[in-house]
Amino acid sequence: MGAIGWTQPDGKVLWHCGGTLIWADYVLTAAHCAVDHNNIRPDIVRFGDLNLETDDDDEYSQQLKIVEIYRHPSHRFGLKYHDIALMKLESPVRIHDTVCPACLWIDTELRFRELVATGWGSTGYFEDRTPILLKVSLKPMKTAECKAFYTSELVRGLETGLHENHLCAVDQKMDTCEGDSGGPLQVKLLHRTYLTPFIVAITSFGLPCGVSNPGVYTKVAPYHDWILKTMRESGAHIENDIFNATLCALRFQDFREDIYTTPLNKSHVYVPRYMNDHIYLSNLPSYLVKLMWNVNDAPQHCYGVLIDENTVLTVADCVHHRGISTSSVSHTAEGIIKIAKINIHPKYNPNFGYYNIAILRLEKLYSFINIRPACTDYRNFSDHAIDTVFGEGRKDIYYCGNFPECIDPSFVPLIVYTQIKDNASCVIPIQYNPRLPYGITSELFCAGTDRFLVPGACDLKIGSSLSHLDKITKRTFATVDGDVITFLSDLYPPLDALVQLGRDCGYGEHLVATKVRSHLDWMERVLLQKSGTANTLQFLDTSRREGDSCIDENNHPGRCTPISRCQRKWKKFELTKETTFCSSTSVICCPLDEIDKDAWSNKHSVLSKCPKLVYALLSENNYAPMVRVLDSSNGYICMGAIISDRTILTSASCVGSIRSLTVQLLQNSEAMFRVQAVIPHRFYNSTSYSNDIALLRLSQSLTWNPRLHPICLWMNKTHSPLIVEMLLPFNTSDPSIKFIEVLTMYNSDCQRTHDHRVLDSHVCVKYPYRKHTCVSSQNMLRWENKKGVPYIVGLATDSRECKSWYYMVYSRIAALADWIVDNISDEEIKRSFRTE
Repeated sequence: MGAIGWTQPDGKVLWHCGGTLIWADYVLTAAHCAVDHNNIRPDIVRFGDLNLETDDDDEYSQQLKIVEIYRHPSHRFGLKYHDIALMKLESPVRIHDTVCPACLWIDTELRFRELVATGWGSTGYFEDRTPILLKVSLKPMKTAECKAFYTSELVRGLETGLHENHLCAVDQKMDTCEGDSGGPLQVKLLHRTYLTPFIVAITSFGLPCGVSNPGVYTKVAPYHDWILKTMRESGAHIENDIFNATLCALRFQDFREDIYTTPLNKSHVYVPRYMNDHIYLSNLPSYLVKLMWNVNDAPQHCYGVLIDENTVLTVADCVHHRGISTSSVSHTAEGIIKIAKINIHPKYNPNFGYYNIAILRLEKLYSFINIRPACTDYRNFSDHAIDTVFGEGRKDIYYCGNFPECIDPSFVPLIVYTQIKDNASCVIPIQYNPRLPYGITSELFCAGTDRFLVPGACDLKIGSSLSHLDKITKRTFATVDGDVITFLSDLYPPLDALVQLGRDCGYGEHLVATKVRSHLDWMERVLLQKSGTANTLQFLDTSRREGDSCIDENNHPGRCTPISRCQRKWKKFELTKETTFCSSTSVICCPLDEIDKDAWSNKHSVLSKCPKLVYALLSENNYAPMVRVLDSSNGYICMGAIISDRTILTSASCVGSIRSLTVQLLQNSEAMFRVQAVIPHRFYNSTSYSNDIALLRLSQSLTWNPRLHPICLWMNKTHSPLIVEMLLPFNTSDPSIKFIEVLTMYNSDCQRTHDHRVLDSHVCVKYPYRKHTCVSSQNMLRWENKKGVPYIVGLATDSRECKSWYYMVYSRIAALADWIVDNISDEEIKRSFRTE
């Protein structure tokens, strides 16, 4: 900001206009400031001085003579058109963080909701001019509305009314006034942590000020070519892109205001380097894939979110381009996979932004070694939470330190923090209004930040995620202003919404995203399809009665059992409508290992006290439930779990035909107990990997204490814990339990890569960060609740072929719990779990 002055014969200077430094020796101002009322030209411009009447803040002031004034050739005194001029200074200014050229907004599109005017003009109609630089925030007004104030009849010199090169701006209380002419109407745009002023227009004329009348300003953009031509013809050596928004912001970035600026004194500011709260340089999240087409002009901004090895969520807007469907997805680390099927929400209309969601099923599986999938979030969190989206920005905006050698227009991935906006505060780009005729409905999120960015700083990845930020996992980030310690989301980040439209990553004008949880019912119908045909109900001979042997629809041996004692089978029938009944619909062919012989028996009731007993005995190091199983020569063969005071649980495939066994307490290698009997499941099948379970009966009872207690059985037949511990073999003297965390998967996931049939009595798990999930048949699955009580969830089956398995199959404890209970005496259960 410069004050344009007229030096009087007595040496006093009259400051009648303002101007903007746009190059080291050029000032942009209004053409009518080329002379005063006496037709005298100004002779000086003063920079770096806030108060023109005192010398208290003159430490950084610079005052230079004007050597040439160039009015726009179409400007005429007495008229209100083409009111723009350039003034050339006698020498370049000394660039400093208090005196630095501004940038010009040369784009014809004006998106800004608020602009700032500065000047030393009058503070009101017939008021004195202020010696102190003042600023006022103004809102742009549509020309059609402004024409009511400015007509040829009301304003002299406005013969043909307002033109397209005029810009109106207004405030309810304040506006620019006499003496502000030629000064800037500007907006400050953010890049990294710097704020760069962009001059949108020049103060030109107005009605009596201070009474909420809109002022009229001369737009800069239409005169860009004239400015360049004039500067060159007067001797300036400049390139065509001198006022390119990105390059201009980078050119003087070291002298710009910082969003974390703190005042040092009245006239100077000190710029510290703190963490940027908003935009970070980051690798592309591993759950994002890019959508691809078999055409040359394919879109480059469409992405999707992996929620399963062969399932991608994206927005429906992204699945077609000029009538051609997306053909494949590309992952930065795992390559390209073709799309097998596209499912678009049935209510989606490409003209609107509602129901804008699609599911892509892939032909093959992505290996979740280097991929961390996003989890669809069923929770309802505050709509005012901080969320993150992903974009990309010009590399030089974030890495440039030695302009112009650092110019690099390539793009780098960014993680962007946004604020959820309500309907009242949501502002979307005007071109998207037709897509949202009903506004931001309950199935949409609006998110963003009110500050505008320098163009090119951040472009959205459409179809990517908007994810709630749980500040749990700490990590070092290379941020836009240095390396900092920050926090990431959960291990498996929740997916709240899919970004469908917006500009500049929601900065200035906000983005809109499709809430995933609003469409969970549709997603479940597509992804969790129910099987079943018209002939899935099978009736046997009516002579079959309760207790008779039978073969069910899956060719499994069973017994005709009342529905009340075969709940697992009945629950499955309710979902799939597949089952085999005996003589009536009240008697079902129940697989032998699913018959609930004593569903309400006393043994089950007492067994349910296990968590209470264990919680009362828990010690700091919880190794008590586990043992080593040794052969006759004390060689380690497998692990076991203590489930009662005389019973150890292990895999039938592990102990095999060995009958001379000993167990050794994990935390006490000297405590050895002889196995009196080995009880394998009588329907154990090493070919089908079914019923791979055995009980070891000890010759003497164990006595519970804080270092010795049982592990509880996971009894829930319909749900398993999501993340469980895969215990590693205890074949060393080290008493500590080593494990890796694995995910329980759908059994259908295992079935895709296993040759043998995966049964309901199995549980499928996956180690997400390796291609294969393979450990020996000596291990188990364990889970601890929030109180630290351990549960056994699964027993490893024979894993001789597992080197090629993407998944691991375990025997499901919940499915075999009845067999376990049936093979432990009432007296032993009562003795083991007496909690009084």
